[in-house]
Amino acid sequence: MSKKILIVDDSDDFRSLLKMTLEIEGYDVADECNGKEGLAAAKRSEYDLVVSDIDMPVMNGLEFVRRFREDVSREIPVITLSAEDRDTMDKALQAGATETISKPFEPFVLIERVNKLLG
Repeated sequence: MSKKILIVDDSDDFRSLLKMTLEIEGYDVADECNGKEGLAAAKRSEYDLVVSDIDMPVMNGLEFVRRFREDVSREIPVITLSAEDRDTMDKALQAGATETISKPFEPFVLIERVNKLLG
C-alpha cells in the first residue's frame, strides 16, 4: 500500500509540480491551497507525511504546523518549504516542522527527504 502525502501550497503550478514528482515516486498525494484547507484535510483523512509551504494566505505555514501538531498529530513528519530567510526556517522548526527545505530546490532533494522520513 502506498504512503499518503498531503501537500499544502498556495501556488497551483508549484503544487502540481510537487504532486507529480511524488506520484512518480509511487506516493498517493492529496493537495490543498492553504493552511486552513490543509488542516481540514488532515482532520478528514490520515496521511503519512505533510509537505507545506510557509508563505500562504488564509493560514500561513507556521500557523498550519502549530495547529497540525496540536489538533492532528505530533508524530507525522512535516516538511516545510520556504523562500524566506533562516529565521523563518527556524520558526518553522520551533512550530513543529520535522525538516525544512529552502526554495528553490531540485525535486530530488524533496524525494530524498521524503524517502528518508517514510523509509
